[in-house]
Amino acid sequence: MNSRFEKTAIGKVEVLLSYYNGGEYFCDQLNSILTQDYSGKIIIRIRDDGSQNIKVDKNLEIMECPKNREIIVDRGANLGACRSFLALIQGADDADYYFFADQDDVWKSDKIRNAVERMSGKDDHCTMWCSDYTITNKDLEIVRECGVEIEKRTFHFLRAVFFNTFPGCVMAVNRKLLLLLKQMNLSNCMMHDSVIFATAIATGEVIYDDRPLIYHRIHGDNVIGYGRKKIILTRWVKEKVKLLIQKEDFDVSELGRKLLMLKDIQLKKDVCDDVMLLSDYKSSWIKTLKLRFHPDIKDGVNRCALSIHSKILLHLF
Repeated sequence: MNSRFEKTAIGKVEVLLSYYNGGEYFCDQLNSILTQDYSGKIIIRIRDDGSQNIKVDKNLEIMECPKNREIIVDRGANLGACRSFLALIQGADDADYYFFADQDDVWKSDKIRNAVERMSGKDDHCTMWCSDYTITNKDLEIVRECGVEIEKRTFHFLRAVFFNTFPGCVMAVNRKLLLLLKQMNLSNCMMHDSVIFATAIATGEVIYDDRPLIYHRIHGDNVIGYGRKKIILTRWVKEKVKLLIQKEDFDVSELGRKLLMLKDIQLKKDVCDDVMLLSDYKSSWIKTLKLRFHPDIKDGVNRCALSIHSKILLHLF
């Protein structure tokens, strides 16, 4: 490896981690980040999302940071996972690369190094890196070797908005994209990872590493992610009735409007029409139907697709 590459492949890393009522698996995750085989500076910024216990304090009391590692804990009101990550983005410090982390996973030791090497030299444009992941049970026994399912529409803007392929825990962004997300300053959204992915598609580059670089732990208490796909019928019915009455507490069109308002970044030509459609699909039934039947979000008959299509038609978000 030449000296020029070594110089550009090292930068300050900030890991953004939202924590809520965790504890049992939290030390495993922290250790896997602190012991990365990356020689650059790593700061773990933890946002305690209004936890009702003090396990995060007890875990950090026994945690020793190796050289070139640092942990920062911010505490705030309970916002929920999505808005907690949006708050982390707004509060992120100055760094070269930013990673997003769940509280229960375990990262492979070369995750950060691989990501930084792939993003290195791309500082002049918005860049997002993501990888595959291995799904495990609570004891880190492998349930599924690869969690990502790539298909033709994966890297299309509207597909990313409504059917994001990549969870936030496998994502990293460079400084330029993080600053853009700060500038957009979304108040709320469907999920932070779909916003990051869709924004990267609209404004820059997405780099995909098909190697599974984290163990994504699934257990009964996951706040978000793969482990939340199980339906509890009574709760599901209550949620749907409430949704019909109150609608979602976010406007999916906000992402389109924020992207169109950007002054220093030019959207890629092939996504402009889709961004405009997302921004004002509620203005007429013709536009609503155009979005509902857009080829990138037609997804057959399944629970997730039916939910998304119904919300579009009924303007529930």
